[in-house]
Amino acid sequence: MRRYSEVVSEARQRGVGRPPAGGEDKRQRILDEASDVFATDGYEASSLDQIARRARISKAGLLHHFGSKVALYSAVLEQWDGQNQDQWTPSEEPWDFLDSWVDLAVRNERRPETIALYTSLLPSVMNPDHPAHGWMRAHLERAVELIASGFEEGKRRGYVKADAPSIELARSVTAYSDGIQVLWLCQLSARDGQESGVELPMNLAEQMRIFIDMIKRSWGI
Repeated sequence: MRRYSEVVSEARQRGVGRPPAGGEDKRQRILDEASDVFATDGYEASSLDQIARRARISKAGLLHHFGSKVALYSAVLEQWDGQNQDQWTPSEEPWDFLDSWVDLAVRNERRPETIALYTSLLPSVMNPDHPAHGWMRAHLERAVELIASGFEEGKRRGYVKADAPSIELARSVTAYSDGIQVLWLCQLSARDGQESGVELPMNLAEQMRIFIDMIKRSWGI
């Protein structure tokens, strides 16, 4: 397994590139509107015409910035990754890193459209022809590898029990983080007037904190 610092360095190199000079406002407006449309309607049901109208730009103008629907979708995913770069913050203690997942949950509670965009990609894991399939697979593998490397580093530094199952714990954190976000979105829709027979957690960050603290108590030194 690669060292924690190596995985972090690689993750940080995946930042979003700067848009062409003079095109920042239009390009960003297109990305913002495309994020909302893709999150609400999904990739297949969305159209460039729809996104162009919402971005107050012609379809030709949209294609000037993004040459195709797939290219636009890829740029939206890259932007999503870039907005969460500080999730991949290195630290001597793996617990500090896991605390940053709680901080991310706090921010995501203020931007449910970001969570909606991410959860809209989940079907892509079953479809290798989906334009987000490669991104989603790499995203999940990178998350698991980084968290596992953090636990291994914690073992070397004496913060984590030597018998802690690093890979299994990393998978659990990744799966819990994704799953609790889906539940939280369900509660938002129920709160907005839709029927729900299940009482779901309202505080996303609090739920993430409870889970991280359970891992600390079980495997921390």
